[in-house]
Amino acid sequence: MKSEAKKRKKLEFPHGYIILMSVMLVVVVLSWIIPAGEYARVVDPATGMEVVDPGSFSFVEQEDPIGFLDFFTAINAGIVKAMGIGSLIVVMTGAIAVLDSTGALTTGVKKIIEKSKGREFTIVAIFLFVFIACGVVGLAENMMPFIPIMITLMMGLGYDRMVGITVLIAGLEIGWTAGIVNIYTTGISQEMIGLPIFSGLGFRTAATILFYVIGLIFLYRYCKKIKKDPSKSIVASEYMQQCKDTTETVKEKVVLTMKMKLGLAIFGIAMVIQTYGAVKLAWSYDQMSAILIVAAIVIAVVCGINANEACRIFTRGASELLSVVFMMGLAQAVTALMRQAKMLDTIVYYLSKMLQNKGAIFTLLMIFIAVMILNFFIISGEGKAIVMIPILSPLAKILGINQQVVVLAYQYAEGFTNDLYPTYGSLHAMLAMGKVSFGDWWRFTYKLWFTLIIVGFLLVLLAQGINLGPF
Repeated sequence: MKSEAKKRKKLEFPHGYIILMSVMLVVVVLSWIIPAGEYARVVDPATGMEVVDPGSFSFVEQEDPIGFLDFFTAINAGIVKAMGIGSLIVVMTGAIAVLDSTGALTTGVKKIIEKSKGREFTIVAIFLFVFIACGVVGLAENMMPFIPIMITLMMGLGYDRMVGITVLIAGLEIGWTAGIVNIYTTGISQEMIGLPIFSGLGFRTAATILFYVIGLIFLYRYCKKIKKDPSKSIVASEYMQQCKDTTETVKEKVVLTMKMKLGLAIFGIAMVIQTYGAVKLAWSYDQMSAILIVAAIVIAVVCGINANEACRIFTRGASELLSVVFMMGLAQAVTALMRQAKMLDTIVYYLSKMLQNKGAIFTLLMIFIAVMILNFFIISGEGKAIVMIPILSPLAKILGINQQVVVLAYQYAEGFTNDLYPTYGSLHAMLAMGKVSFGDWWRFTYKLWFTLIIVGFLLVLLAQGINLGPF
């Protein structure tokens, strides 16, 4: 028994902190190999956004090489930068904890399980659609607190935790990447190029449906496989024990009380207001967090939770997400080190050189690969767009590639690689919440992401073939 335990410990996948700090070390090493360089930044008069001047690159002296202390100060600087979305996630988790203290979420999940007997996979399909819709309107990391709820629901339906976490993460990523009305990807990229905002809506909608079908087939095949043979689960030992416990458990009928219903209604209204504010009113994380704080207070009052107890519940819930902020901060630290070394612009410059004097199809492939490479170091879609779009746009014009197609290529290459890379701090945070190792996640989902990447590139070629515009 001891030897088996030692073997399991030896094979344990590295913690997210270790993975991200290892990437930081790689950046430090690369800073001594890749020469420092930079593009001039100018303000685009049409949009008011600061973008790079594609013809202004020059190599520069490395005036501030990364030192020993810089490595660690970058971590704190990264955490500070991540606190915008991080604070929203922490506040949302606290609000959910207040709601859950009424028993509303637990009972609501049990109610869904009770009503879905014989139609379990239909629930999977519905929630995958729901989270794709959330991604479509630009919701992403702020949905993180729902991971434990989704895992509990999917395990209650007879599936494993991999199904629960994948429904949420894959759903958000597909919706985000498809970018039908995502201001953070489609909106910014189109505005920078001069395209009408959210143009190409029909093509993007059709692509989103196709991506949804691919995700659904992937989950259906896995769900069917583990139902037939639980040992085929990625988390086989846990799932087989779960199946055993389920057969031994006598299921009781549950009842949603009026207080529970009111709590769920208040929280649901808050989420609708928050989403509307983010999409239509350009709310920042401050306003979105404020709505959730108000919701938590109203739930506590309506459901009769003692004020002091509500504060303690909120704090306990929020504290569970501190590791999430640290993960996101470490990911930001990678980018901070690259900027300090002034190597980011140099990488973009070398990648742009690869794209010159090539045919349209080969150039689109190279754009895809270039964005995928850069995405390993800079997960922020907005950050990459500001650097890459001004360079890719004139290059595409020379080769007769439509600007709308450039935006599509950028989106699909950037989005579908997010959840493959160990540099995505939010992914590590979500996996930690779901108690899933990065190794298990990669082993389970890599086929899905590679399929989506290939299909995404084929759609880019189709868009070029049909002359997707307006230009």
